[in-house]
Amino acid sequence: MGSREDKYKKYNTIHINDRLSDKLSMIPDYPVAVIDAPAGYGKTTAIREYAQTSTGRFIWINVSNSSKDIFWSDFCDAFLAVNKEAQKHLKTLDYPRSEKAVAEVRSIIKHVAVTEPTYIVIDNCHLITDEYYNLFISSIPYILPDDLHFIFISQMMPPDTLSELIGKHLVLHISKEDFELTAEDIIIFFNKNNLHISEKDAVALREISDGWISAIYLQMIDYVQNKRLNNYATIDTLVEETIWDRINARERDFLVGLSKLEHFTLREAKYMAPDGYNENQVENFLSKLVFVRFDKSYRSYYIHHIFLDYLHKKFELLPADRQQEIITKMGRLYQHNGDIFDAYKYFYNAGQWELIYSSTPTFEAIYPYIKPCNKDFFMELITNCPEDMSISYYYFATVMCLVLFMYNEKARLVDYIMNIVYSVEENEAVTDREKHNLMGTVYFIRGYTQFNNIEIMHSFYKKSLEYSNAPVNTPTSRIPFTFGCPSMFHLYHRCDGNADTEIRQIDVLMSDYYKLAENHGKGA
Repeated sequence: MGSREDKYKKYNTIHINDRLSDKLSMIPDYPVAVIDAPAGYGKTTAIREYAQTSTGRFIWINVSNSSKDIFWSDFCDAFLAVNKEAQKHLKTLDYPRSEKAVAEVRSIIKHVAVTEPTYIVIDNCHLITDEYYNLFISSIPYILPDDLHFIFISQMMPPDTLSELIGKHLVLHISKEDFELTAEDIIIFFNKNNLHISEKDAVALREISDGWISAIYLQMIDYVQNKRLNNYATIDTLVEETIWDRINARERDFLVGLSKLEHFTLREAKYMAPDGYNENQVENFLSKLVFVRFDKSYRSYYIHHIFLDYLHKKFELLPADRQQEIITKMGRLYQHNGDIFDAYKYFYNAGQWELIYSSTPTFEAIYPYIKPCNKDFFMELITNCPEDMSISYYYFATVMCLVLFMYNEKARLVDYIMNIVYSVEENEAVTDREKHNLMGTVYFIRGYTQFNNIEIMHSFYKKSLEYSNAPVNTPTSRIPFTFGCPSMFHLYHRCDGNADTEIRQIDVLMSDYYKLAENHGKGA
């Protein structure tokens, strides 16, 4: 991508001053470290650099949004590498929303057996902070087992409840002041990049930047190019002049597309690159580009948030059709990677309903995403789609029936199914055979809406067999008939004194169910 080496001249973006270095060296001495500074001060970079020289094991949890359920899932998964039993116990709990729940989490962590120095890093934790999260942070310094440490990275000041613990040296506090560069630090930083700056200019740069490393770095690039300090430049202006103006239009377009990814592998970058670029060219470009870093531990790239914010602004200025094209391509990338749920999110944002409804996911592919934090999005897929989609692609419509059932939206499920029935009956483009298959499917699903009324469920199964006369072609037929319960009787017993009758009814019902589900659930 491009031929001029000098326009990609990449300087060292990292400088850990002596104060910060001293603080980082104390991390093993504390059960908890809290790091807070505004965006762009190099908090994450500093911990990553420290991790490179540490003999301990670092486990990262990157909080990317405010969903506490997603955070909790990531938190539990992080413990898989620490202790499988602890992870298993944490998975039985939800995100703590009471003092009692916090105490339960704390009790599990207190008894974790740790085999080596381990640091759990929670980055961007300001996105999910609340009173119970703060209670958790404030209470774990007392109970963490030896060799288990937590590092919390935030853009916000630590909660007041930590002040006393910081004073008692139970919690290490690394603040904005520890990251700021002095005039002397700036001279050292320039020297590390084989550049010279006078003491006078270093003092001026310190005043302009307030010691902010990102601003100093961009000023350094501008200083090299223009042989002067730009006293009035904003961060966006510096990004524009030092990076954006020095790459061509295709490279700009490529980077704007990449900005929709939080992090990405080389293969994913190649997928997003303009036509004609091979993997080597993409790797070359990324390796030389300012504010794009490669994380060896994850084998992936990430864009520094200063540049990322700038790219997001550029994305918003693109024509609507180009935005849609990029978002759709992102969806196809996630679909190709097997991450079908995120693919649907991108397709939904791009208005690409057909790409969603024409997909044919298995029950196993969809089921892991049917959780409380995803319900609103699934409901949008169902209620906001164009009317013809559920008929043109009835396989996916049956998947959405499954989703409604699993979320216990029985009333909405009945309406959704009956809309399919009415539309199919009036649709002359659907052949008689297709109608029979579809009606068999929807009546099979309709039976679930009357769970656990054996007689009514069976009436719908019989109607399904009248239409299909064969196993129904739907992922819904893969729902465990007992939902994991060891007792059929426990699930379907409704009236005292009717046990024998109910058992006989279940025997008959199951016979028809097996025909429809192709013997699925025989264990019942």
